[in-house]
Amino acid sequence: EVTVLPSLDEHPDCCFVEDTAVMIDGTALIPNMGAPSREGEQAAVAEHLSEDAEIVRMAEGATLDGGDVLFYDDRYLIGLSTRTNRAGAEFLAERVRAEDFSVELIDIPLSTLHLSTVCSSPRADTLLVAEGHLTPQQVGHLAEEVLWVPNKESYAANTIGYSGDRVIVASGYPVTRQVLLDAGFSITSVDMDAIRQADGSLTCLSVFNQ
Repeated sequence: EVTVLPSLDEHPDCCFVEDTAVMIDGTALIPNMGAPSREGEQAAVAEHLSEDAEIVRMAEGATLDGGDVLFYDDRYLIGLSTRTNRAGAEFLAERVRAEDFSVELIDIPLSTLHLSTVCSSPRADTLLVAEGHLTPQQVGHLAEEVLWVPNKESYAANTIGYSGDRVIVASGYPVTRQVLLDAGFSITSVDMDAIRQADGSLTCLSVFNQ
């Protein structure tokens, strides 16, 4: 089931809903956005999610963007970035641990907007990571299989996996496509040029509530 929320004229970045909520086993954590200009986007998303989920608000002074959170298997990866401070990461980590999920905090380079812009999990126990942003020391122990894409194709490290070995990827990145094909994936490519011009990626456009 896919729900499309109406646009918010006063918030031009509202299409990037991933940043406005983090789902934790039936609970929706509504963060304080890392960019002050985006404060207010959360209200419409929280209103919709409240129909099925408990809403938890983040403490004052803590900031977090959902794009700095990657959930796969029973683990949450949380990126410490220019948008997510340590207080925000620890606020989320505390609630995640309370639900018996494991947590790993990862430092994100200043040149990288979010964790999800350079790392995704296209299937169970697999990470797809962009070279030059994260290191094997940071992520090599976090999945049974870690696939690397070249720095020049960093944008393609953001994918959406579903139904086992099926994955949605941004079109136009042949090396990444071959890496995924060699790993046994069935690929659907999507033209993301317009979204990329606004600094967005595939996962930025959705909050997955499952």
